[in-house]
Order: sequence, then structure tokens, then C-alpha cells
Amino acid sequence: MEELQRETIRSIEKFSQISKIRVKDNNFIQKKIKQISKQRVEFRKFAEDSIYTSKSKNVQLC
Repeated sequence: MEELQRETIRSIEKFSQISKIRVKDNNFIQKKIKQISKQRVEFRKFAEDSIYTSKSKNVQLC
């Protein structure tokens, strides 16, 4: 439990340091966030499709 508390404190301290950073090109950051979000959605769909395909093949073999 103490380790979790220490990690939480470290995370808060790091976030505090990061939040002090000023961003000059907000549009660039927004584009990258959208790109990451899109990739996340595509990967999740791929993973779900792979699991579904794998399960359906296993059922057919039984």
C-alpha cells in the first residue's frame, strides 16, 4: 500500500512538472492526439477481430 502511495505521489509530481511546460504549437499537439486516438481505435478493432476469429476457429475444430 505504501508503494502505491509513493507511486501516486511521484505521478502527481511528474504531472506538476509537465503542466508547467508551455506549448507553442497547440495544433500540432491536437493532431498528434487525434492520430494516437485513431490508432488506438484501429488497434482495438484489430484485436477484437483477431480474438473473434480465433474463438470461431477453435469452436469449429472441436
